[in-house]
Amino acid sequence: MPEEPEKLNIFYRDAVYPDAHGIFSFHPKSLAEIKDDCIIFLDTNSLLVPYTTGKQSLEEIGKIYKELARLNRLVVPGQVAREFAEHRVTRLKELYQQISRKGLRSVWAIIHY
Repeated sequence: MPEEPEKLNIFYRDAVYPDAHGIFSFHPKSLAEIKDDCIIFLDTNSLLVPYTTGKQSLEEIGKIYKELARLNRLVVPGQVAREFAEHRVTRLKELYQQISRKGLRSVWAIIHY
């Protein structure tokens, strides 16, 4: 099988990467520079955070997600949505168990008071 023509030249990388210095000098922009127009890709953990946060944080998260969605700057990749669907059941079960334990402790405290 013949090799690709560009790979016959041992210096083909000079054409692919003409600025060798630039390979090592990448400096990403700061969050302040990109926050107003970047696209946000959520991961599974960021979708599960609302299950472990308080009311005020939950409201803030909701506002931010709604605004990003309105501006078409919010993306939930398919794999993330699938992982979220799988893990939210466990998260809801944990929340239910925590609430049940607190409820039992409250009832126990009332009975023994």
